[in-house]
Formats: sequence, C-alpha cells, structure tokens
Amino acid sequence: MDADIKRLNQFYRGDGWSNDGPEGFIQMDYYSGSFAIQYLQLLCAKLLDRTDPEQAKEYRDRAKLYALDFMHYFDPQGRAITFGRSLTYRWAMVGFWGAVAYADVELPAPLSWGVVKGIYLRNLRW
Repeated sequence: MDADIKRLNQFYRGDGWSNDGPEGFIQMDYYSGSFAIQYLQLLCAKLLDRTDPEQAKEYRDRAKLYALDFMHYFDPQGRAITFGRSLTYRWAMVGFWGAVAYADVELPAPLSWGVVKGIYLRNLRW
C-alpha cells in the first residue's frame, strides 16, 4: 500500500490536478481526472482515515481544488465534454462526484450537495 500511495502521489501536478504523463507534462485529461487518479485518491482518503489521516486530508484538499475546475466540464443540460468511444466513459465522468461523497469531502462554495446532485443526475439522464 505504501508503494501504491507513493506512486499515486508522483502523479500530482498541483492545484488539485494529477496526470499520468511524464513529469513536466502539463496536458490534463478527464480520464485520469474524473475516474482514475482523483477518484482513486478519494477512495484512499476514506481508507486511510485511521492509518494515515494526514495523507487522507491531503487527498481531500486536492479534491476540493479539482472539483472547482471539474464542475465546468458539464453544461447545464448535463452533457460532459465528450471523450472516448463508449457510453461507459461518458457515464464514468461523474464517478468523481460519487467518490467525493464516499470520502466525506466538504465541498467549497459554490459547490453544494444540491449542485453536485444536479450535475450527477443531469449527466445520467443525458
């Protein structure tokens, strides 16, 4: 687990964002963001609460920053920026929001649970 956490932290680029490209590579994608790296950090945050509360807090803090940018990936009708060929990818983008709830993240304004629920449900309906 320690090696996995160390590797996960190597992907962090700052301001809540991570990517799995080479260090210094600043292109960000929603694959690593919405349902891979940020998602995994939130799962770890919940699981690390007792054994490594400092790391758990760091992952929650990253999620707060990321969420403020990521909310703009969805339009008012629930459409997310299209990527990938499958509907699974398009649906998986909202996985981040479920992980935020699971990890007990206190979201910063203007995000509230009502806003997140709206993003989530409109995306699923779309």
